[in-house]
Amino acid sequence: MSFLPKNTELIKQHKKLLLSLQNIDIGLFEIHSKKEPILTAMKSSKDKMMDIEDDSRRDNEEIAKTKIELERLREELVKFEKDKQVIEDNLLSASNSEEEEALKRDLDYCRLEIKLSIKKIRDVNNLHANLKRDIHKRDQDSKLQQEIFYDEHEKLQKLDEKISKEEESLQMERDELTKKLDPAILQEYEKISSCNMPFIAAGSIRDDVCTGCNILVTPIMQVQVHEAEDWVFCDHCGAFMLFVEKTKDKIERFPKG
Repeated sequence: MSFLPKNTELIKQHKKLLLSLQNIDIGLFEIHSKKEPILTAMKSSKDKMMDIEDDSRRDNEEIAKTKIELERLREELVKFEKDKQVIEDNLLSASNSEEEEALKRDLDYCRLEIKLSIKKIRDVNNLHANLKRDIHKRDQDSKLQQEIFYDEHEKLQKLDEKISKEEESLQMERDELTKKLDPAILQEYEKISSCNMPFIAAGSIRDDVCTGCNILVTPIMQVQVHEAEDWVFCDHCGAFMLFVEKTKDKIERFPKG
């Protein structure tokens, strides 16, 4: 590419810089790959803790409802008992048989309402007691689960902090390295990196194939890369061709996903 520096010595220097930059980017990619499941697991544990808290809140609301219902039923029972007492008093002073019969019917109805109220109170009391027992058991289980989730969340947080520090360190190293690169070369590297998936932008030739795309490289291209007199790019993936590897690897091979 005509806009890239052509000085042979400069090309050699920049190939080493590109090699380091590619390995840093591979390290950053691996860190991102590690962080994703950790962040997902952290969200999952946090969601579980929130679910437990929501269940506890709903249980407490249900308990509160039964207490309110009990108070209402007891007030209703007191009212019916007062009504019963008034009817009984009136019955004693009834002036005729017709009034007496009417008061007796009212009394029977009032006694029935009292019985129903007592039954309702007993049922709600039982419900309240059962709810308290179930909630107590659930609370014990929930506390145990929360301890597990909190412990899990704390471990994940520490792991995330450790990886984030590694990421920050690599990113600082990358920032310093990119300052040493010719802007045109860096721009071309970034463009190739954004197009390639995975993002090998600076590869080498190993066993006659490009380490970026695993496709065979022509002998002529291998000679051009070896002579290092100009910039050479893979015909298939477009990556910078930095070296022809012989007995020792000079660039990490990015694993195919």
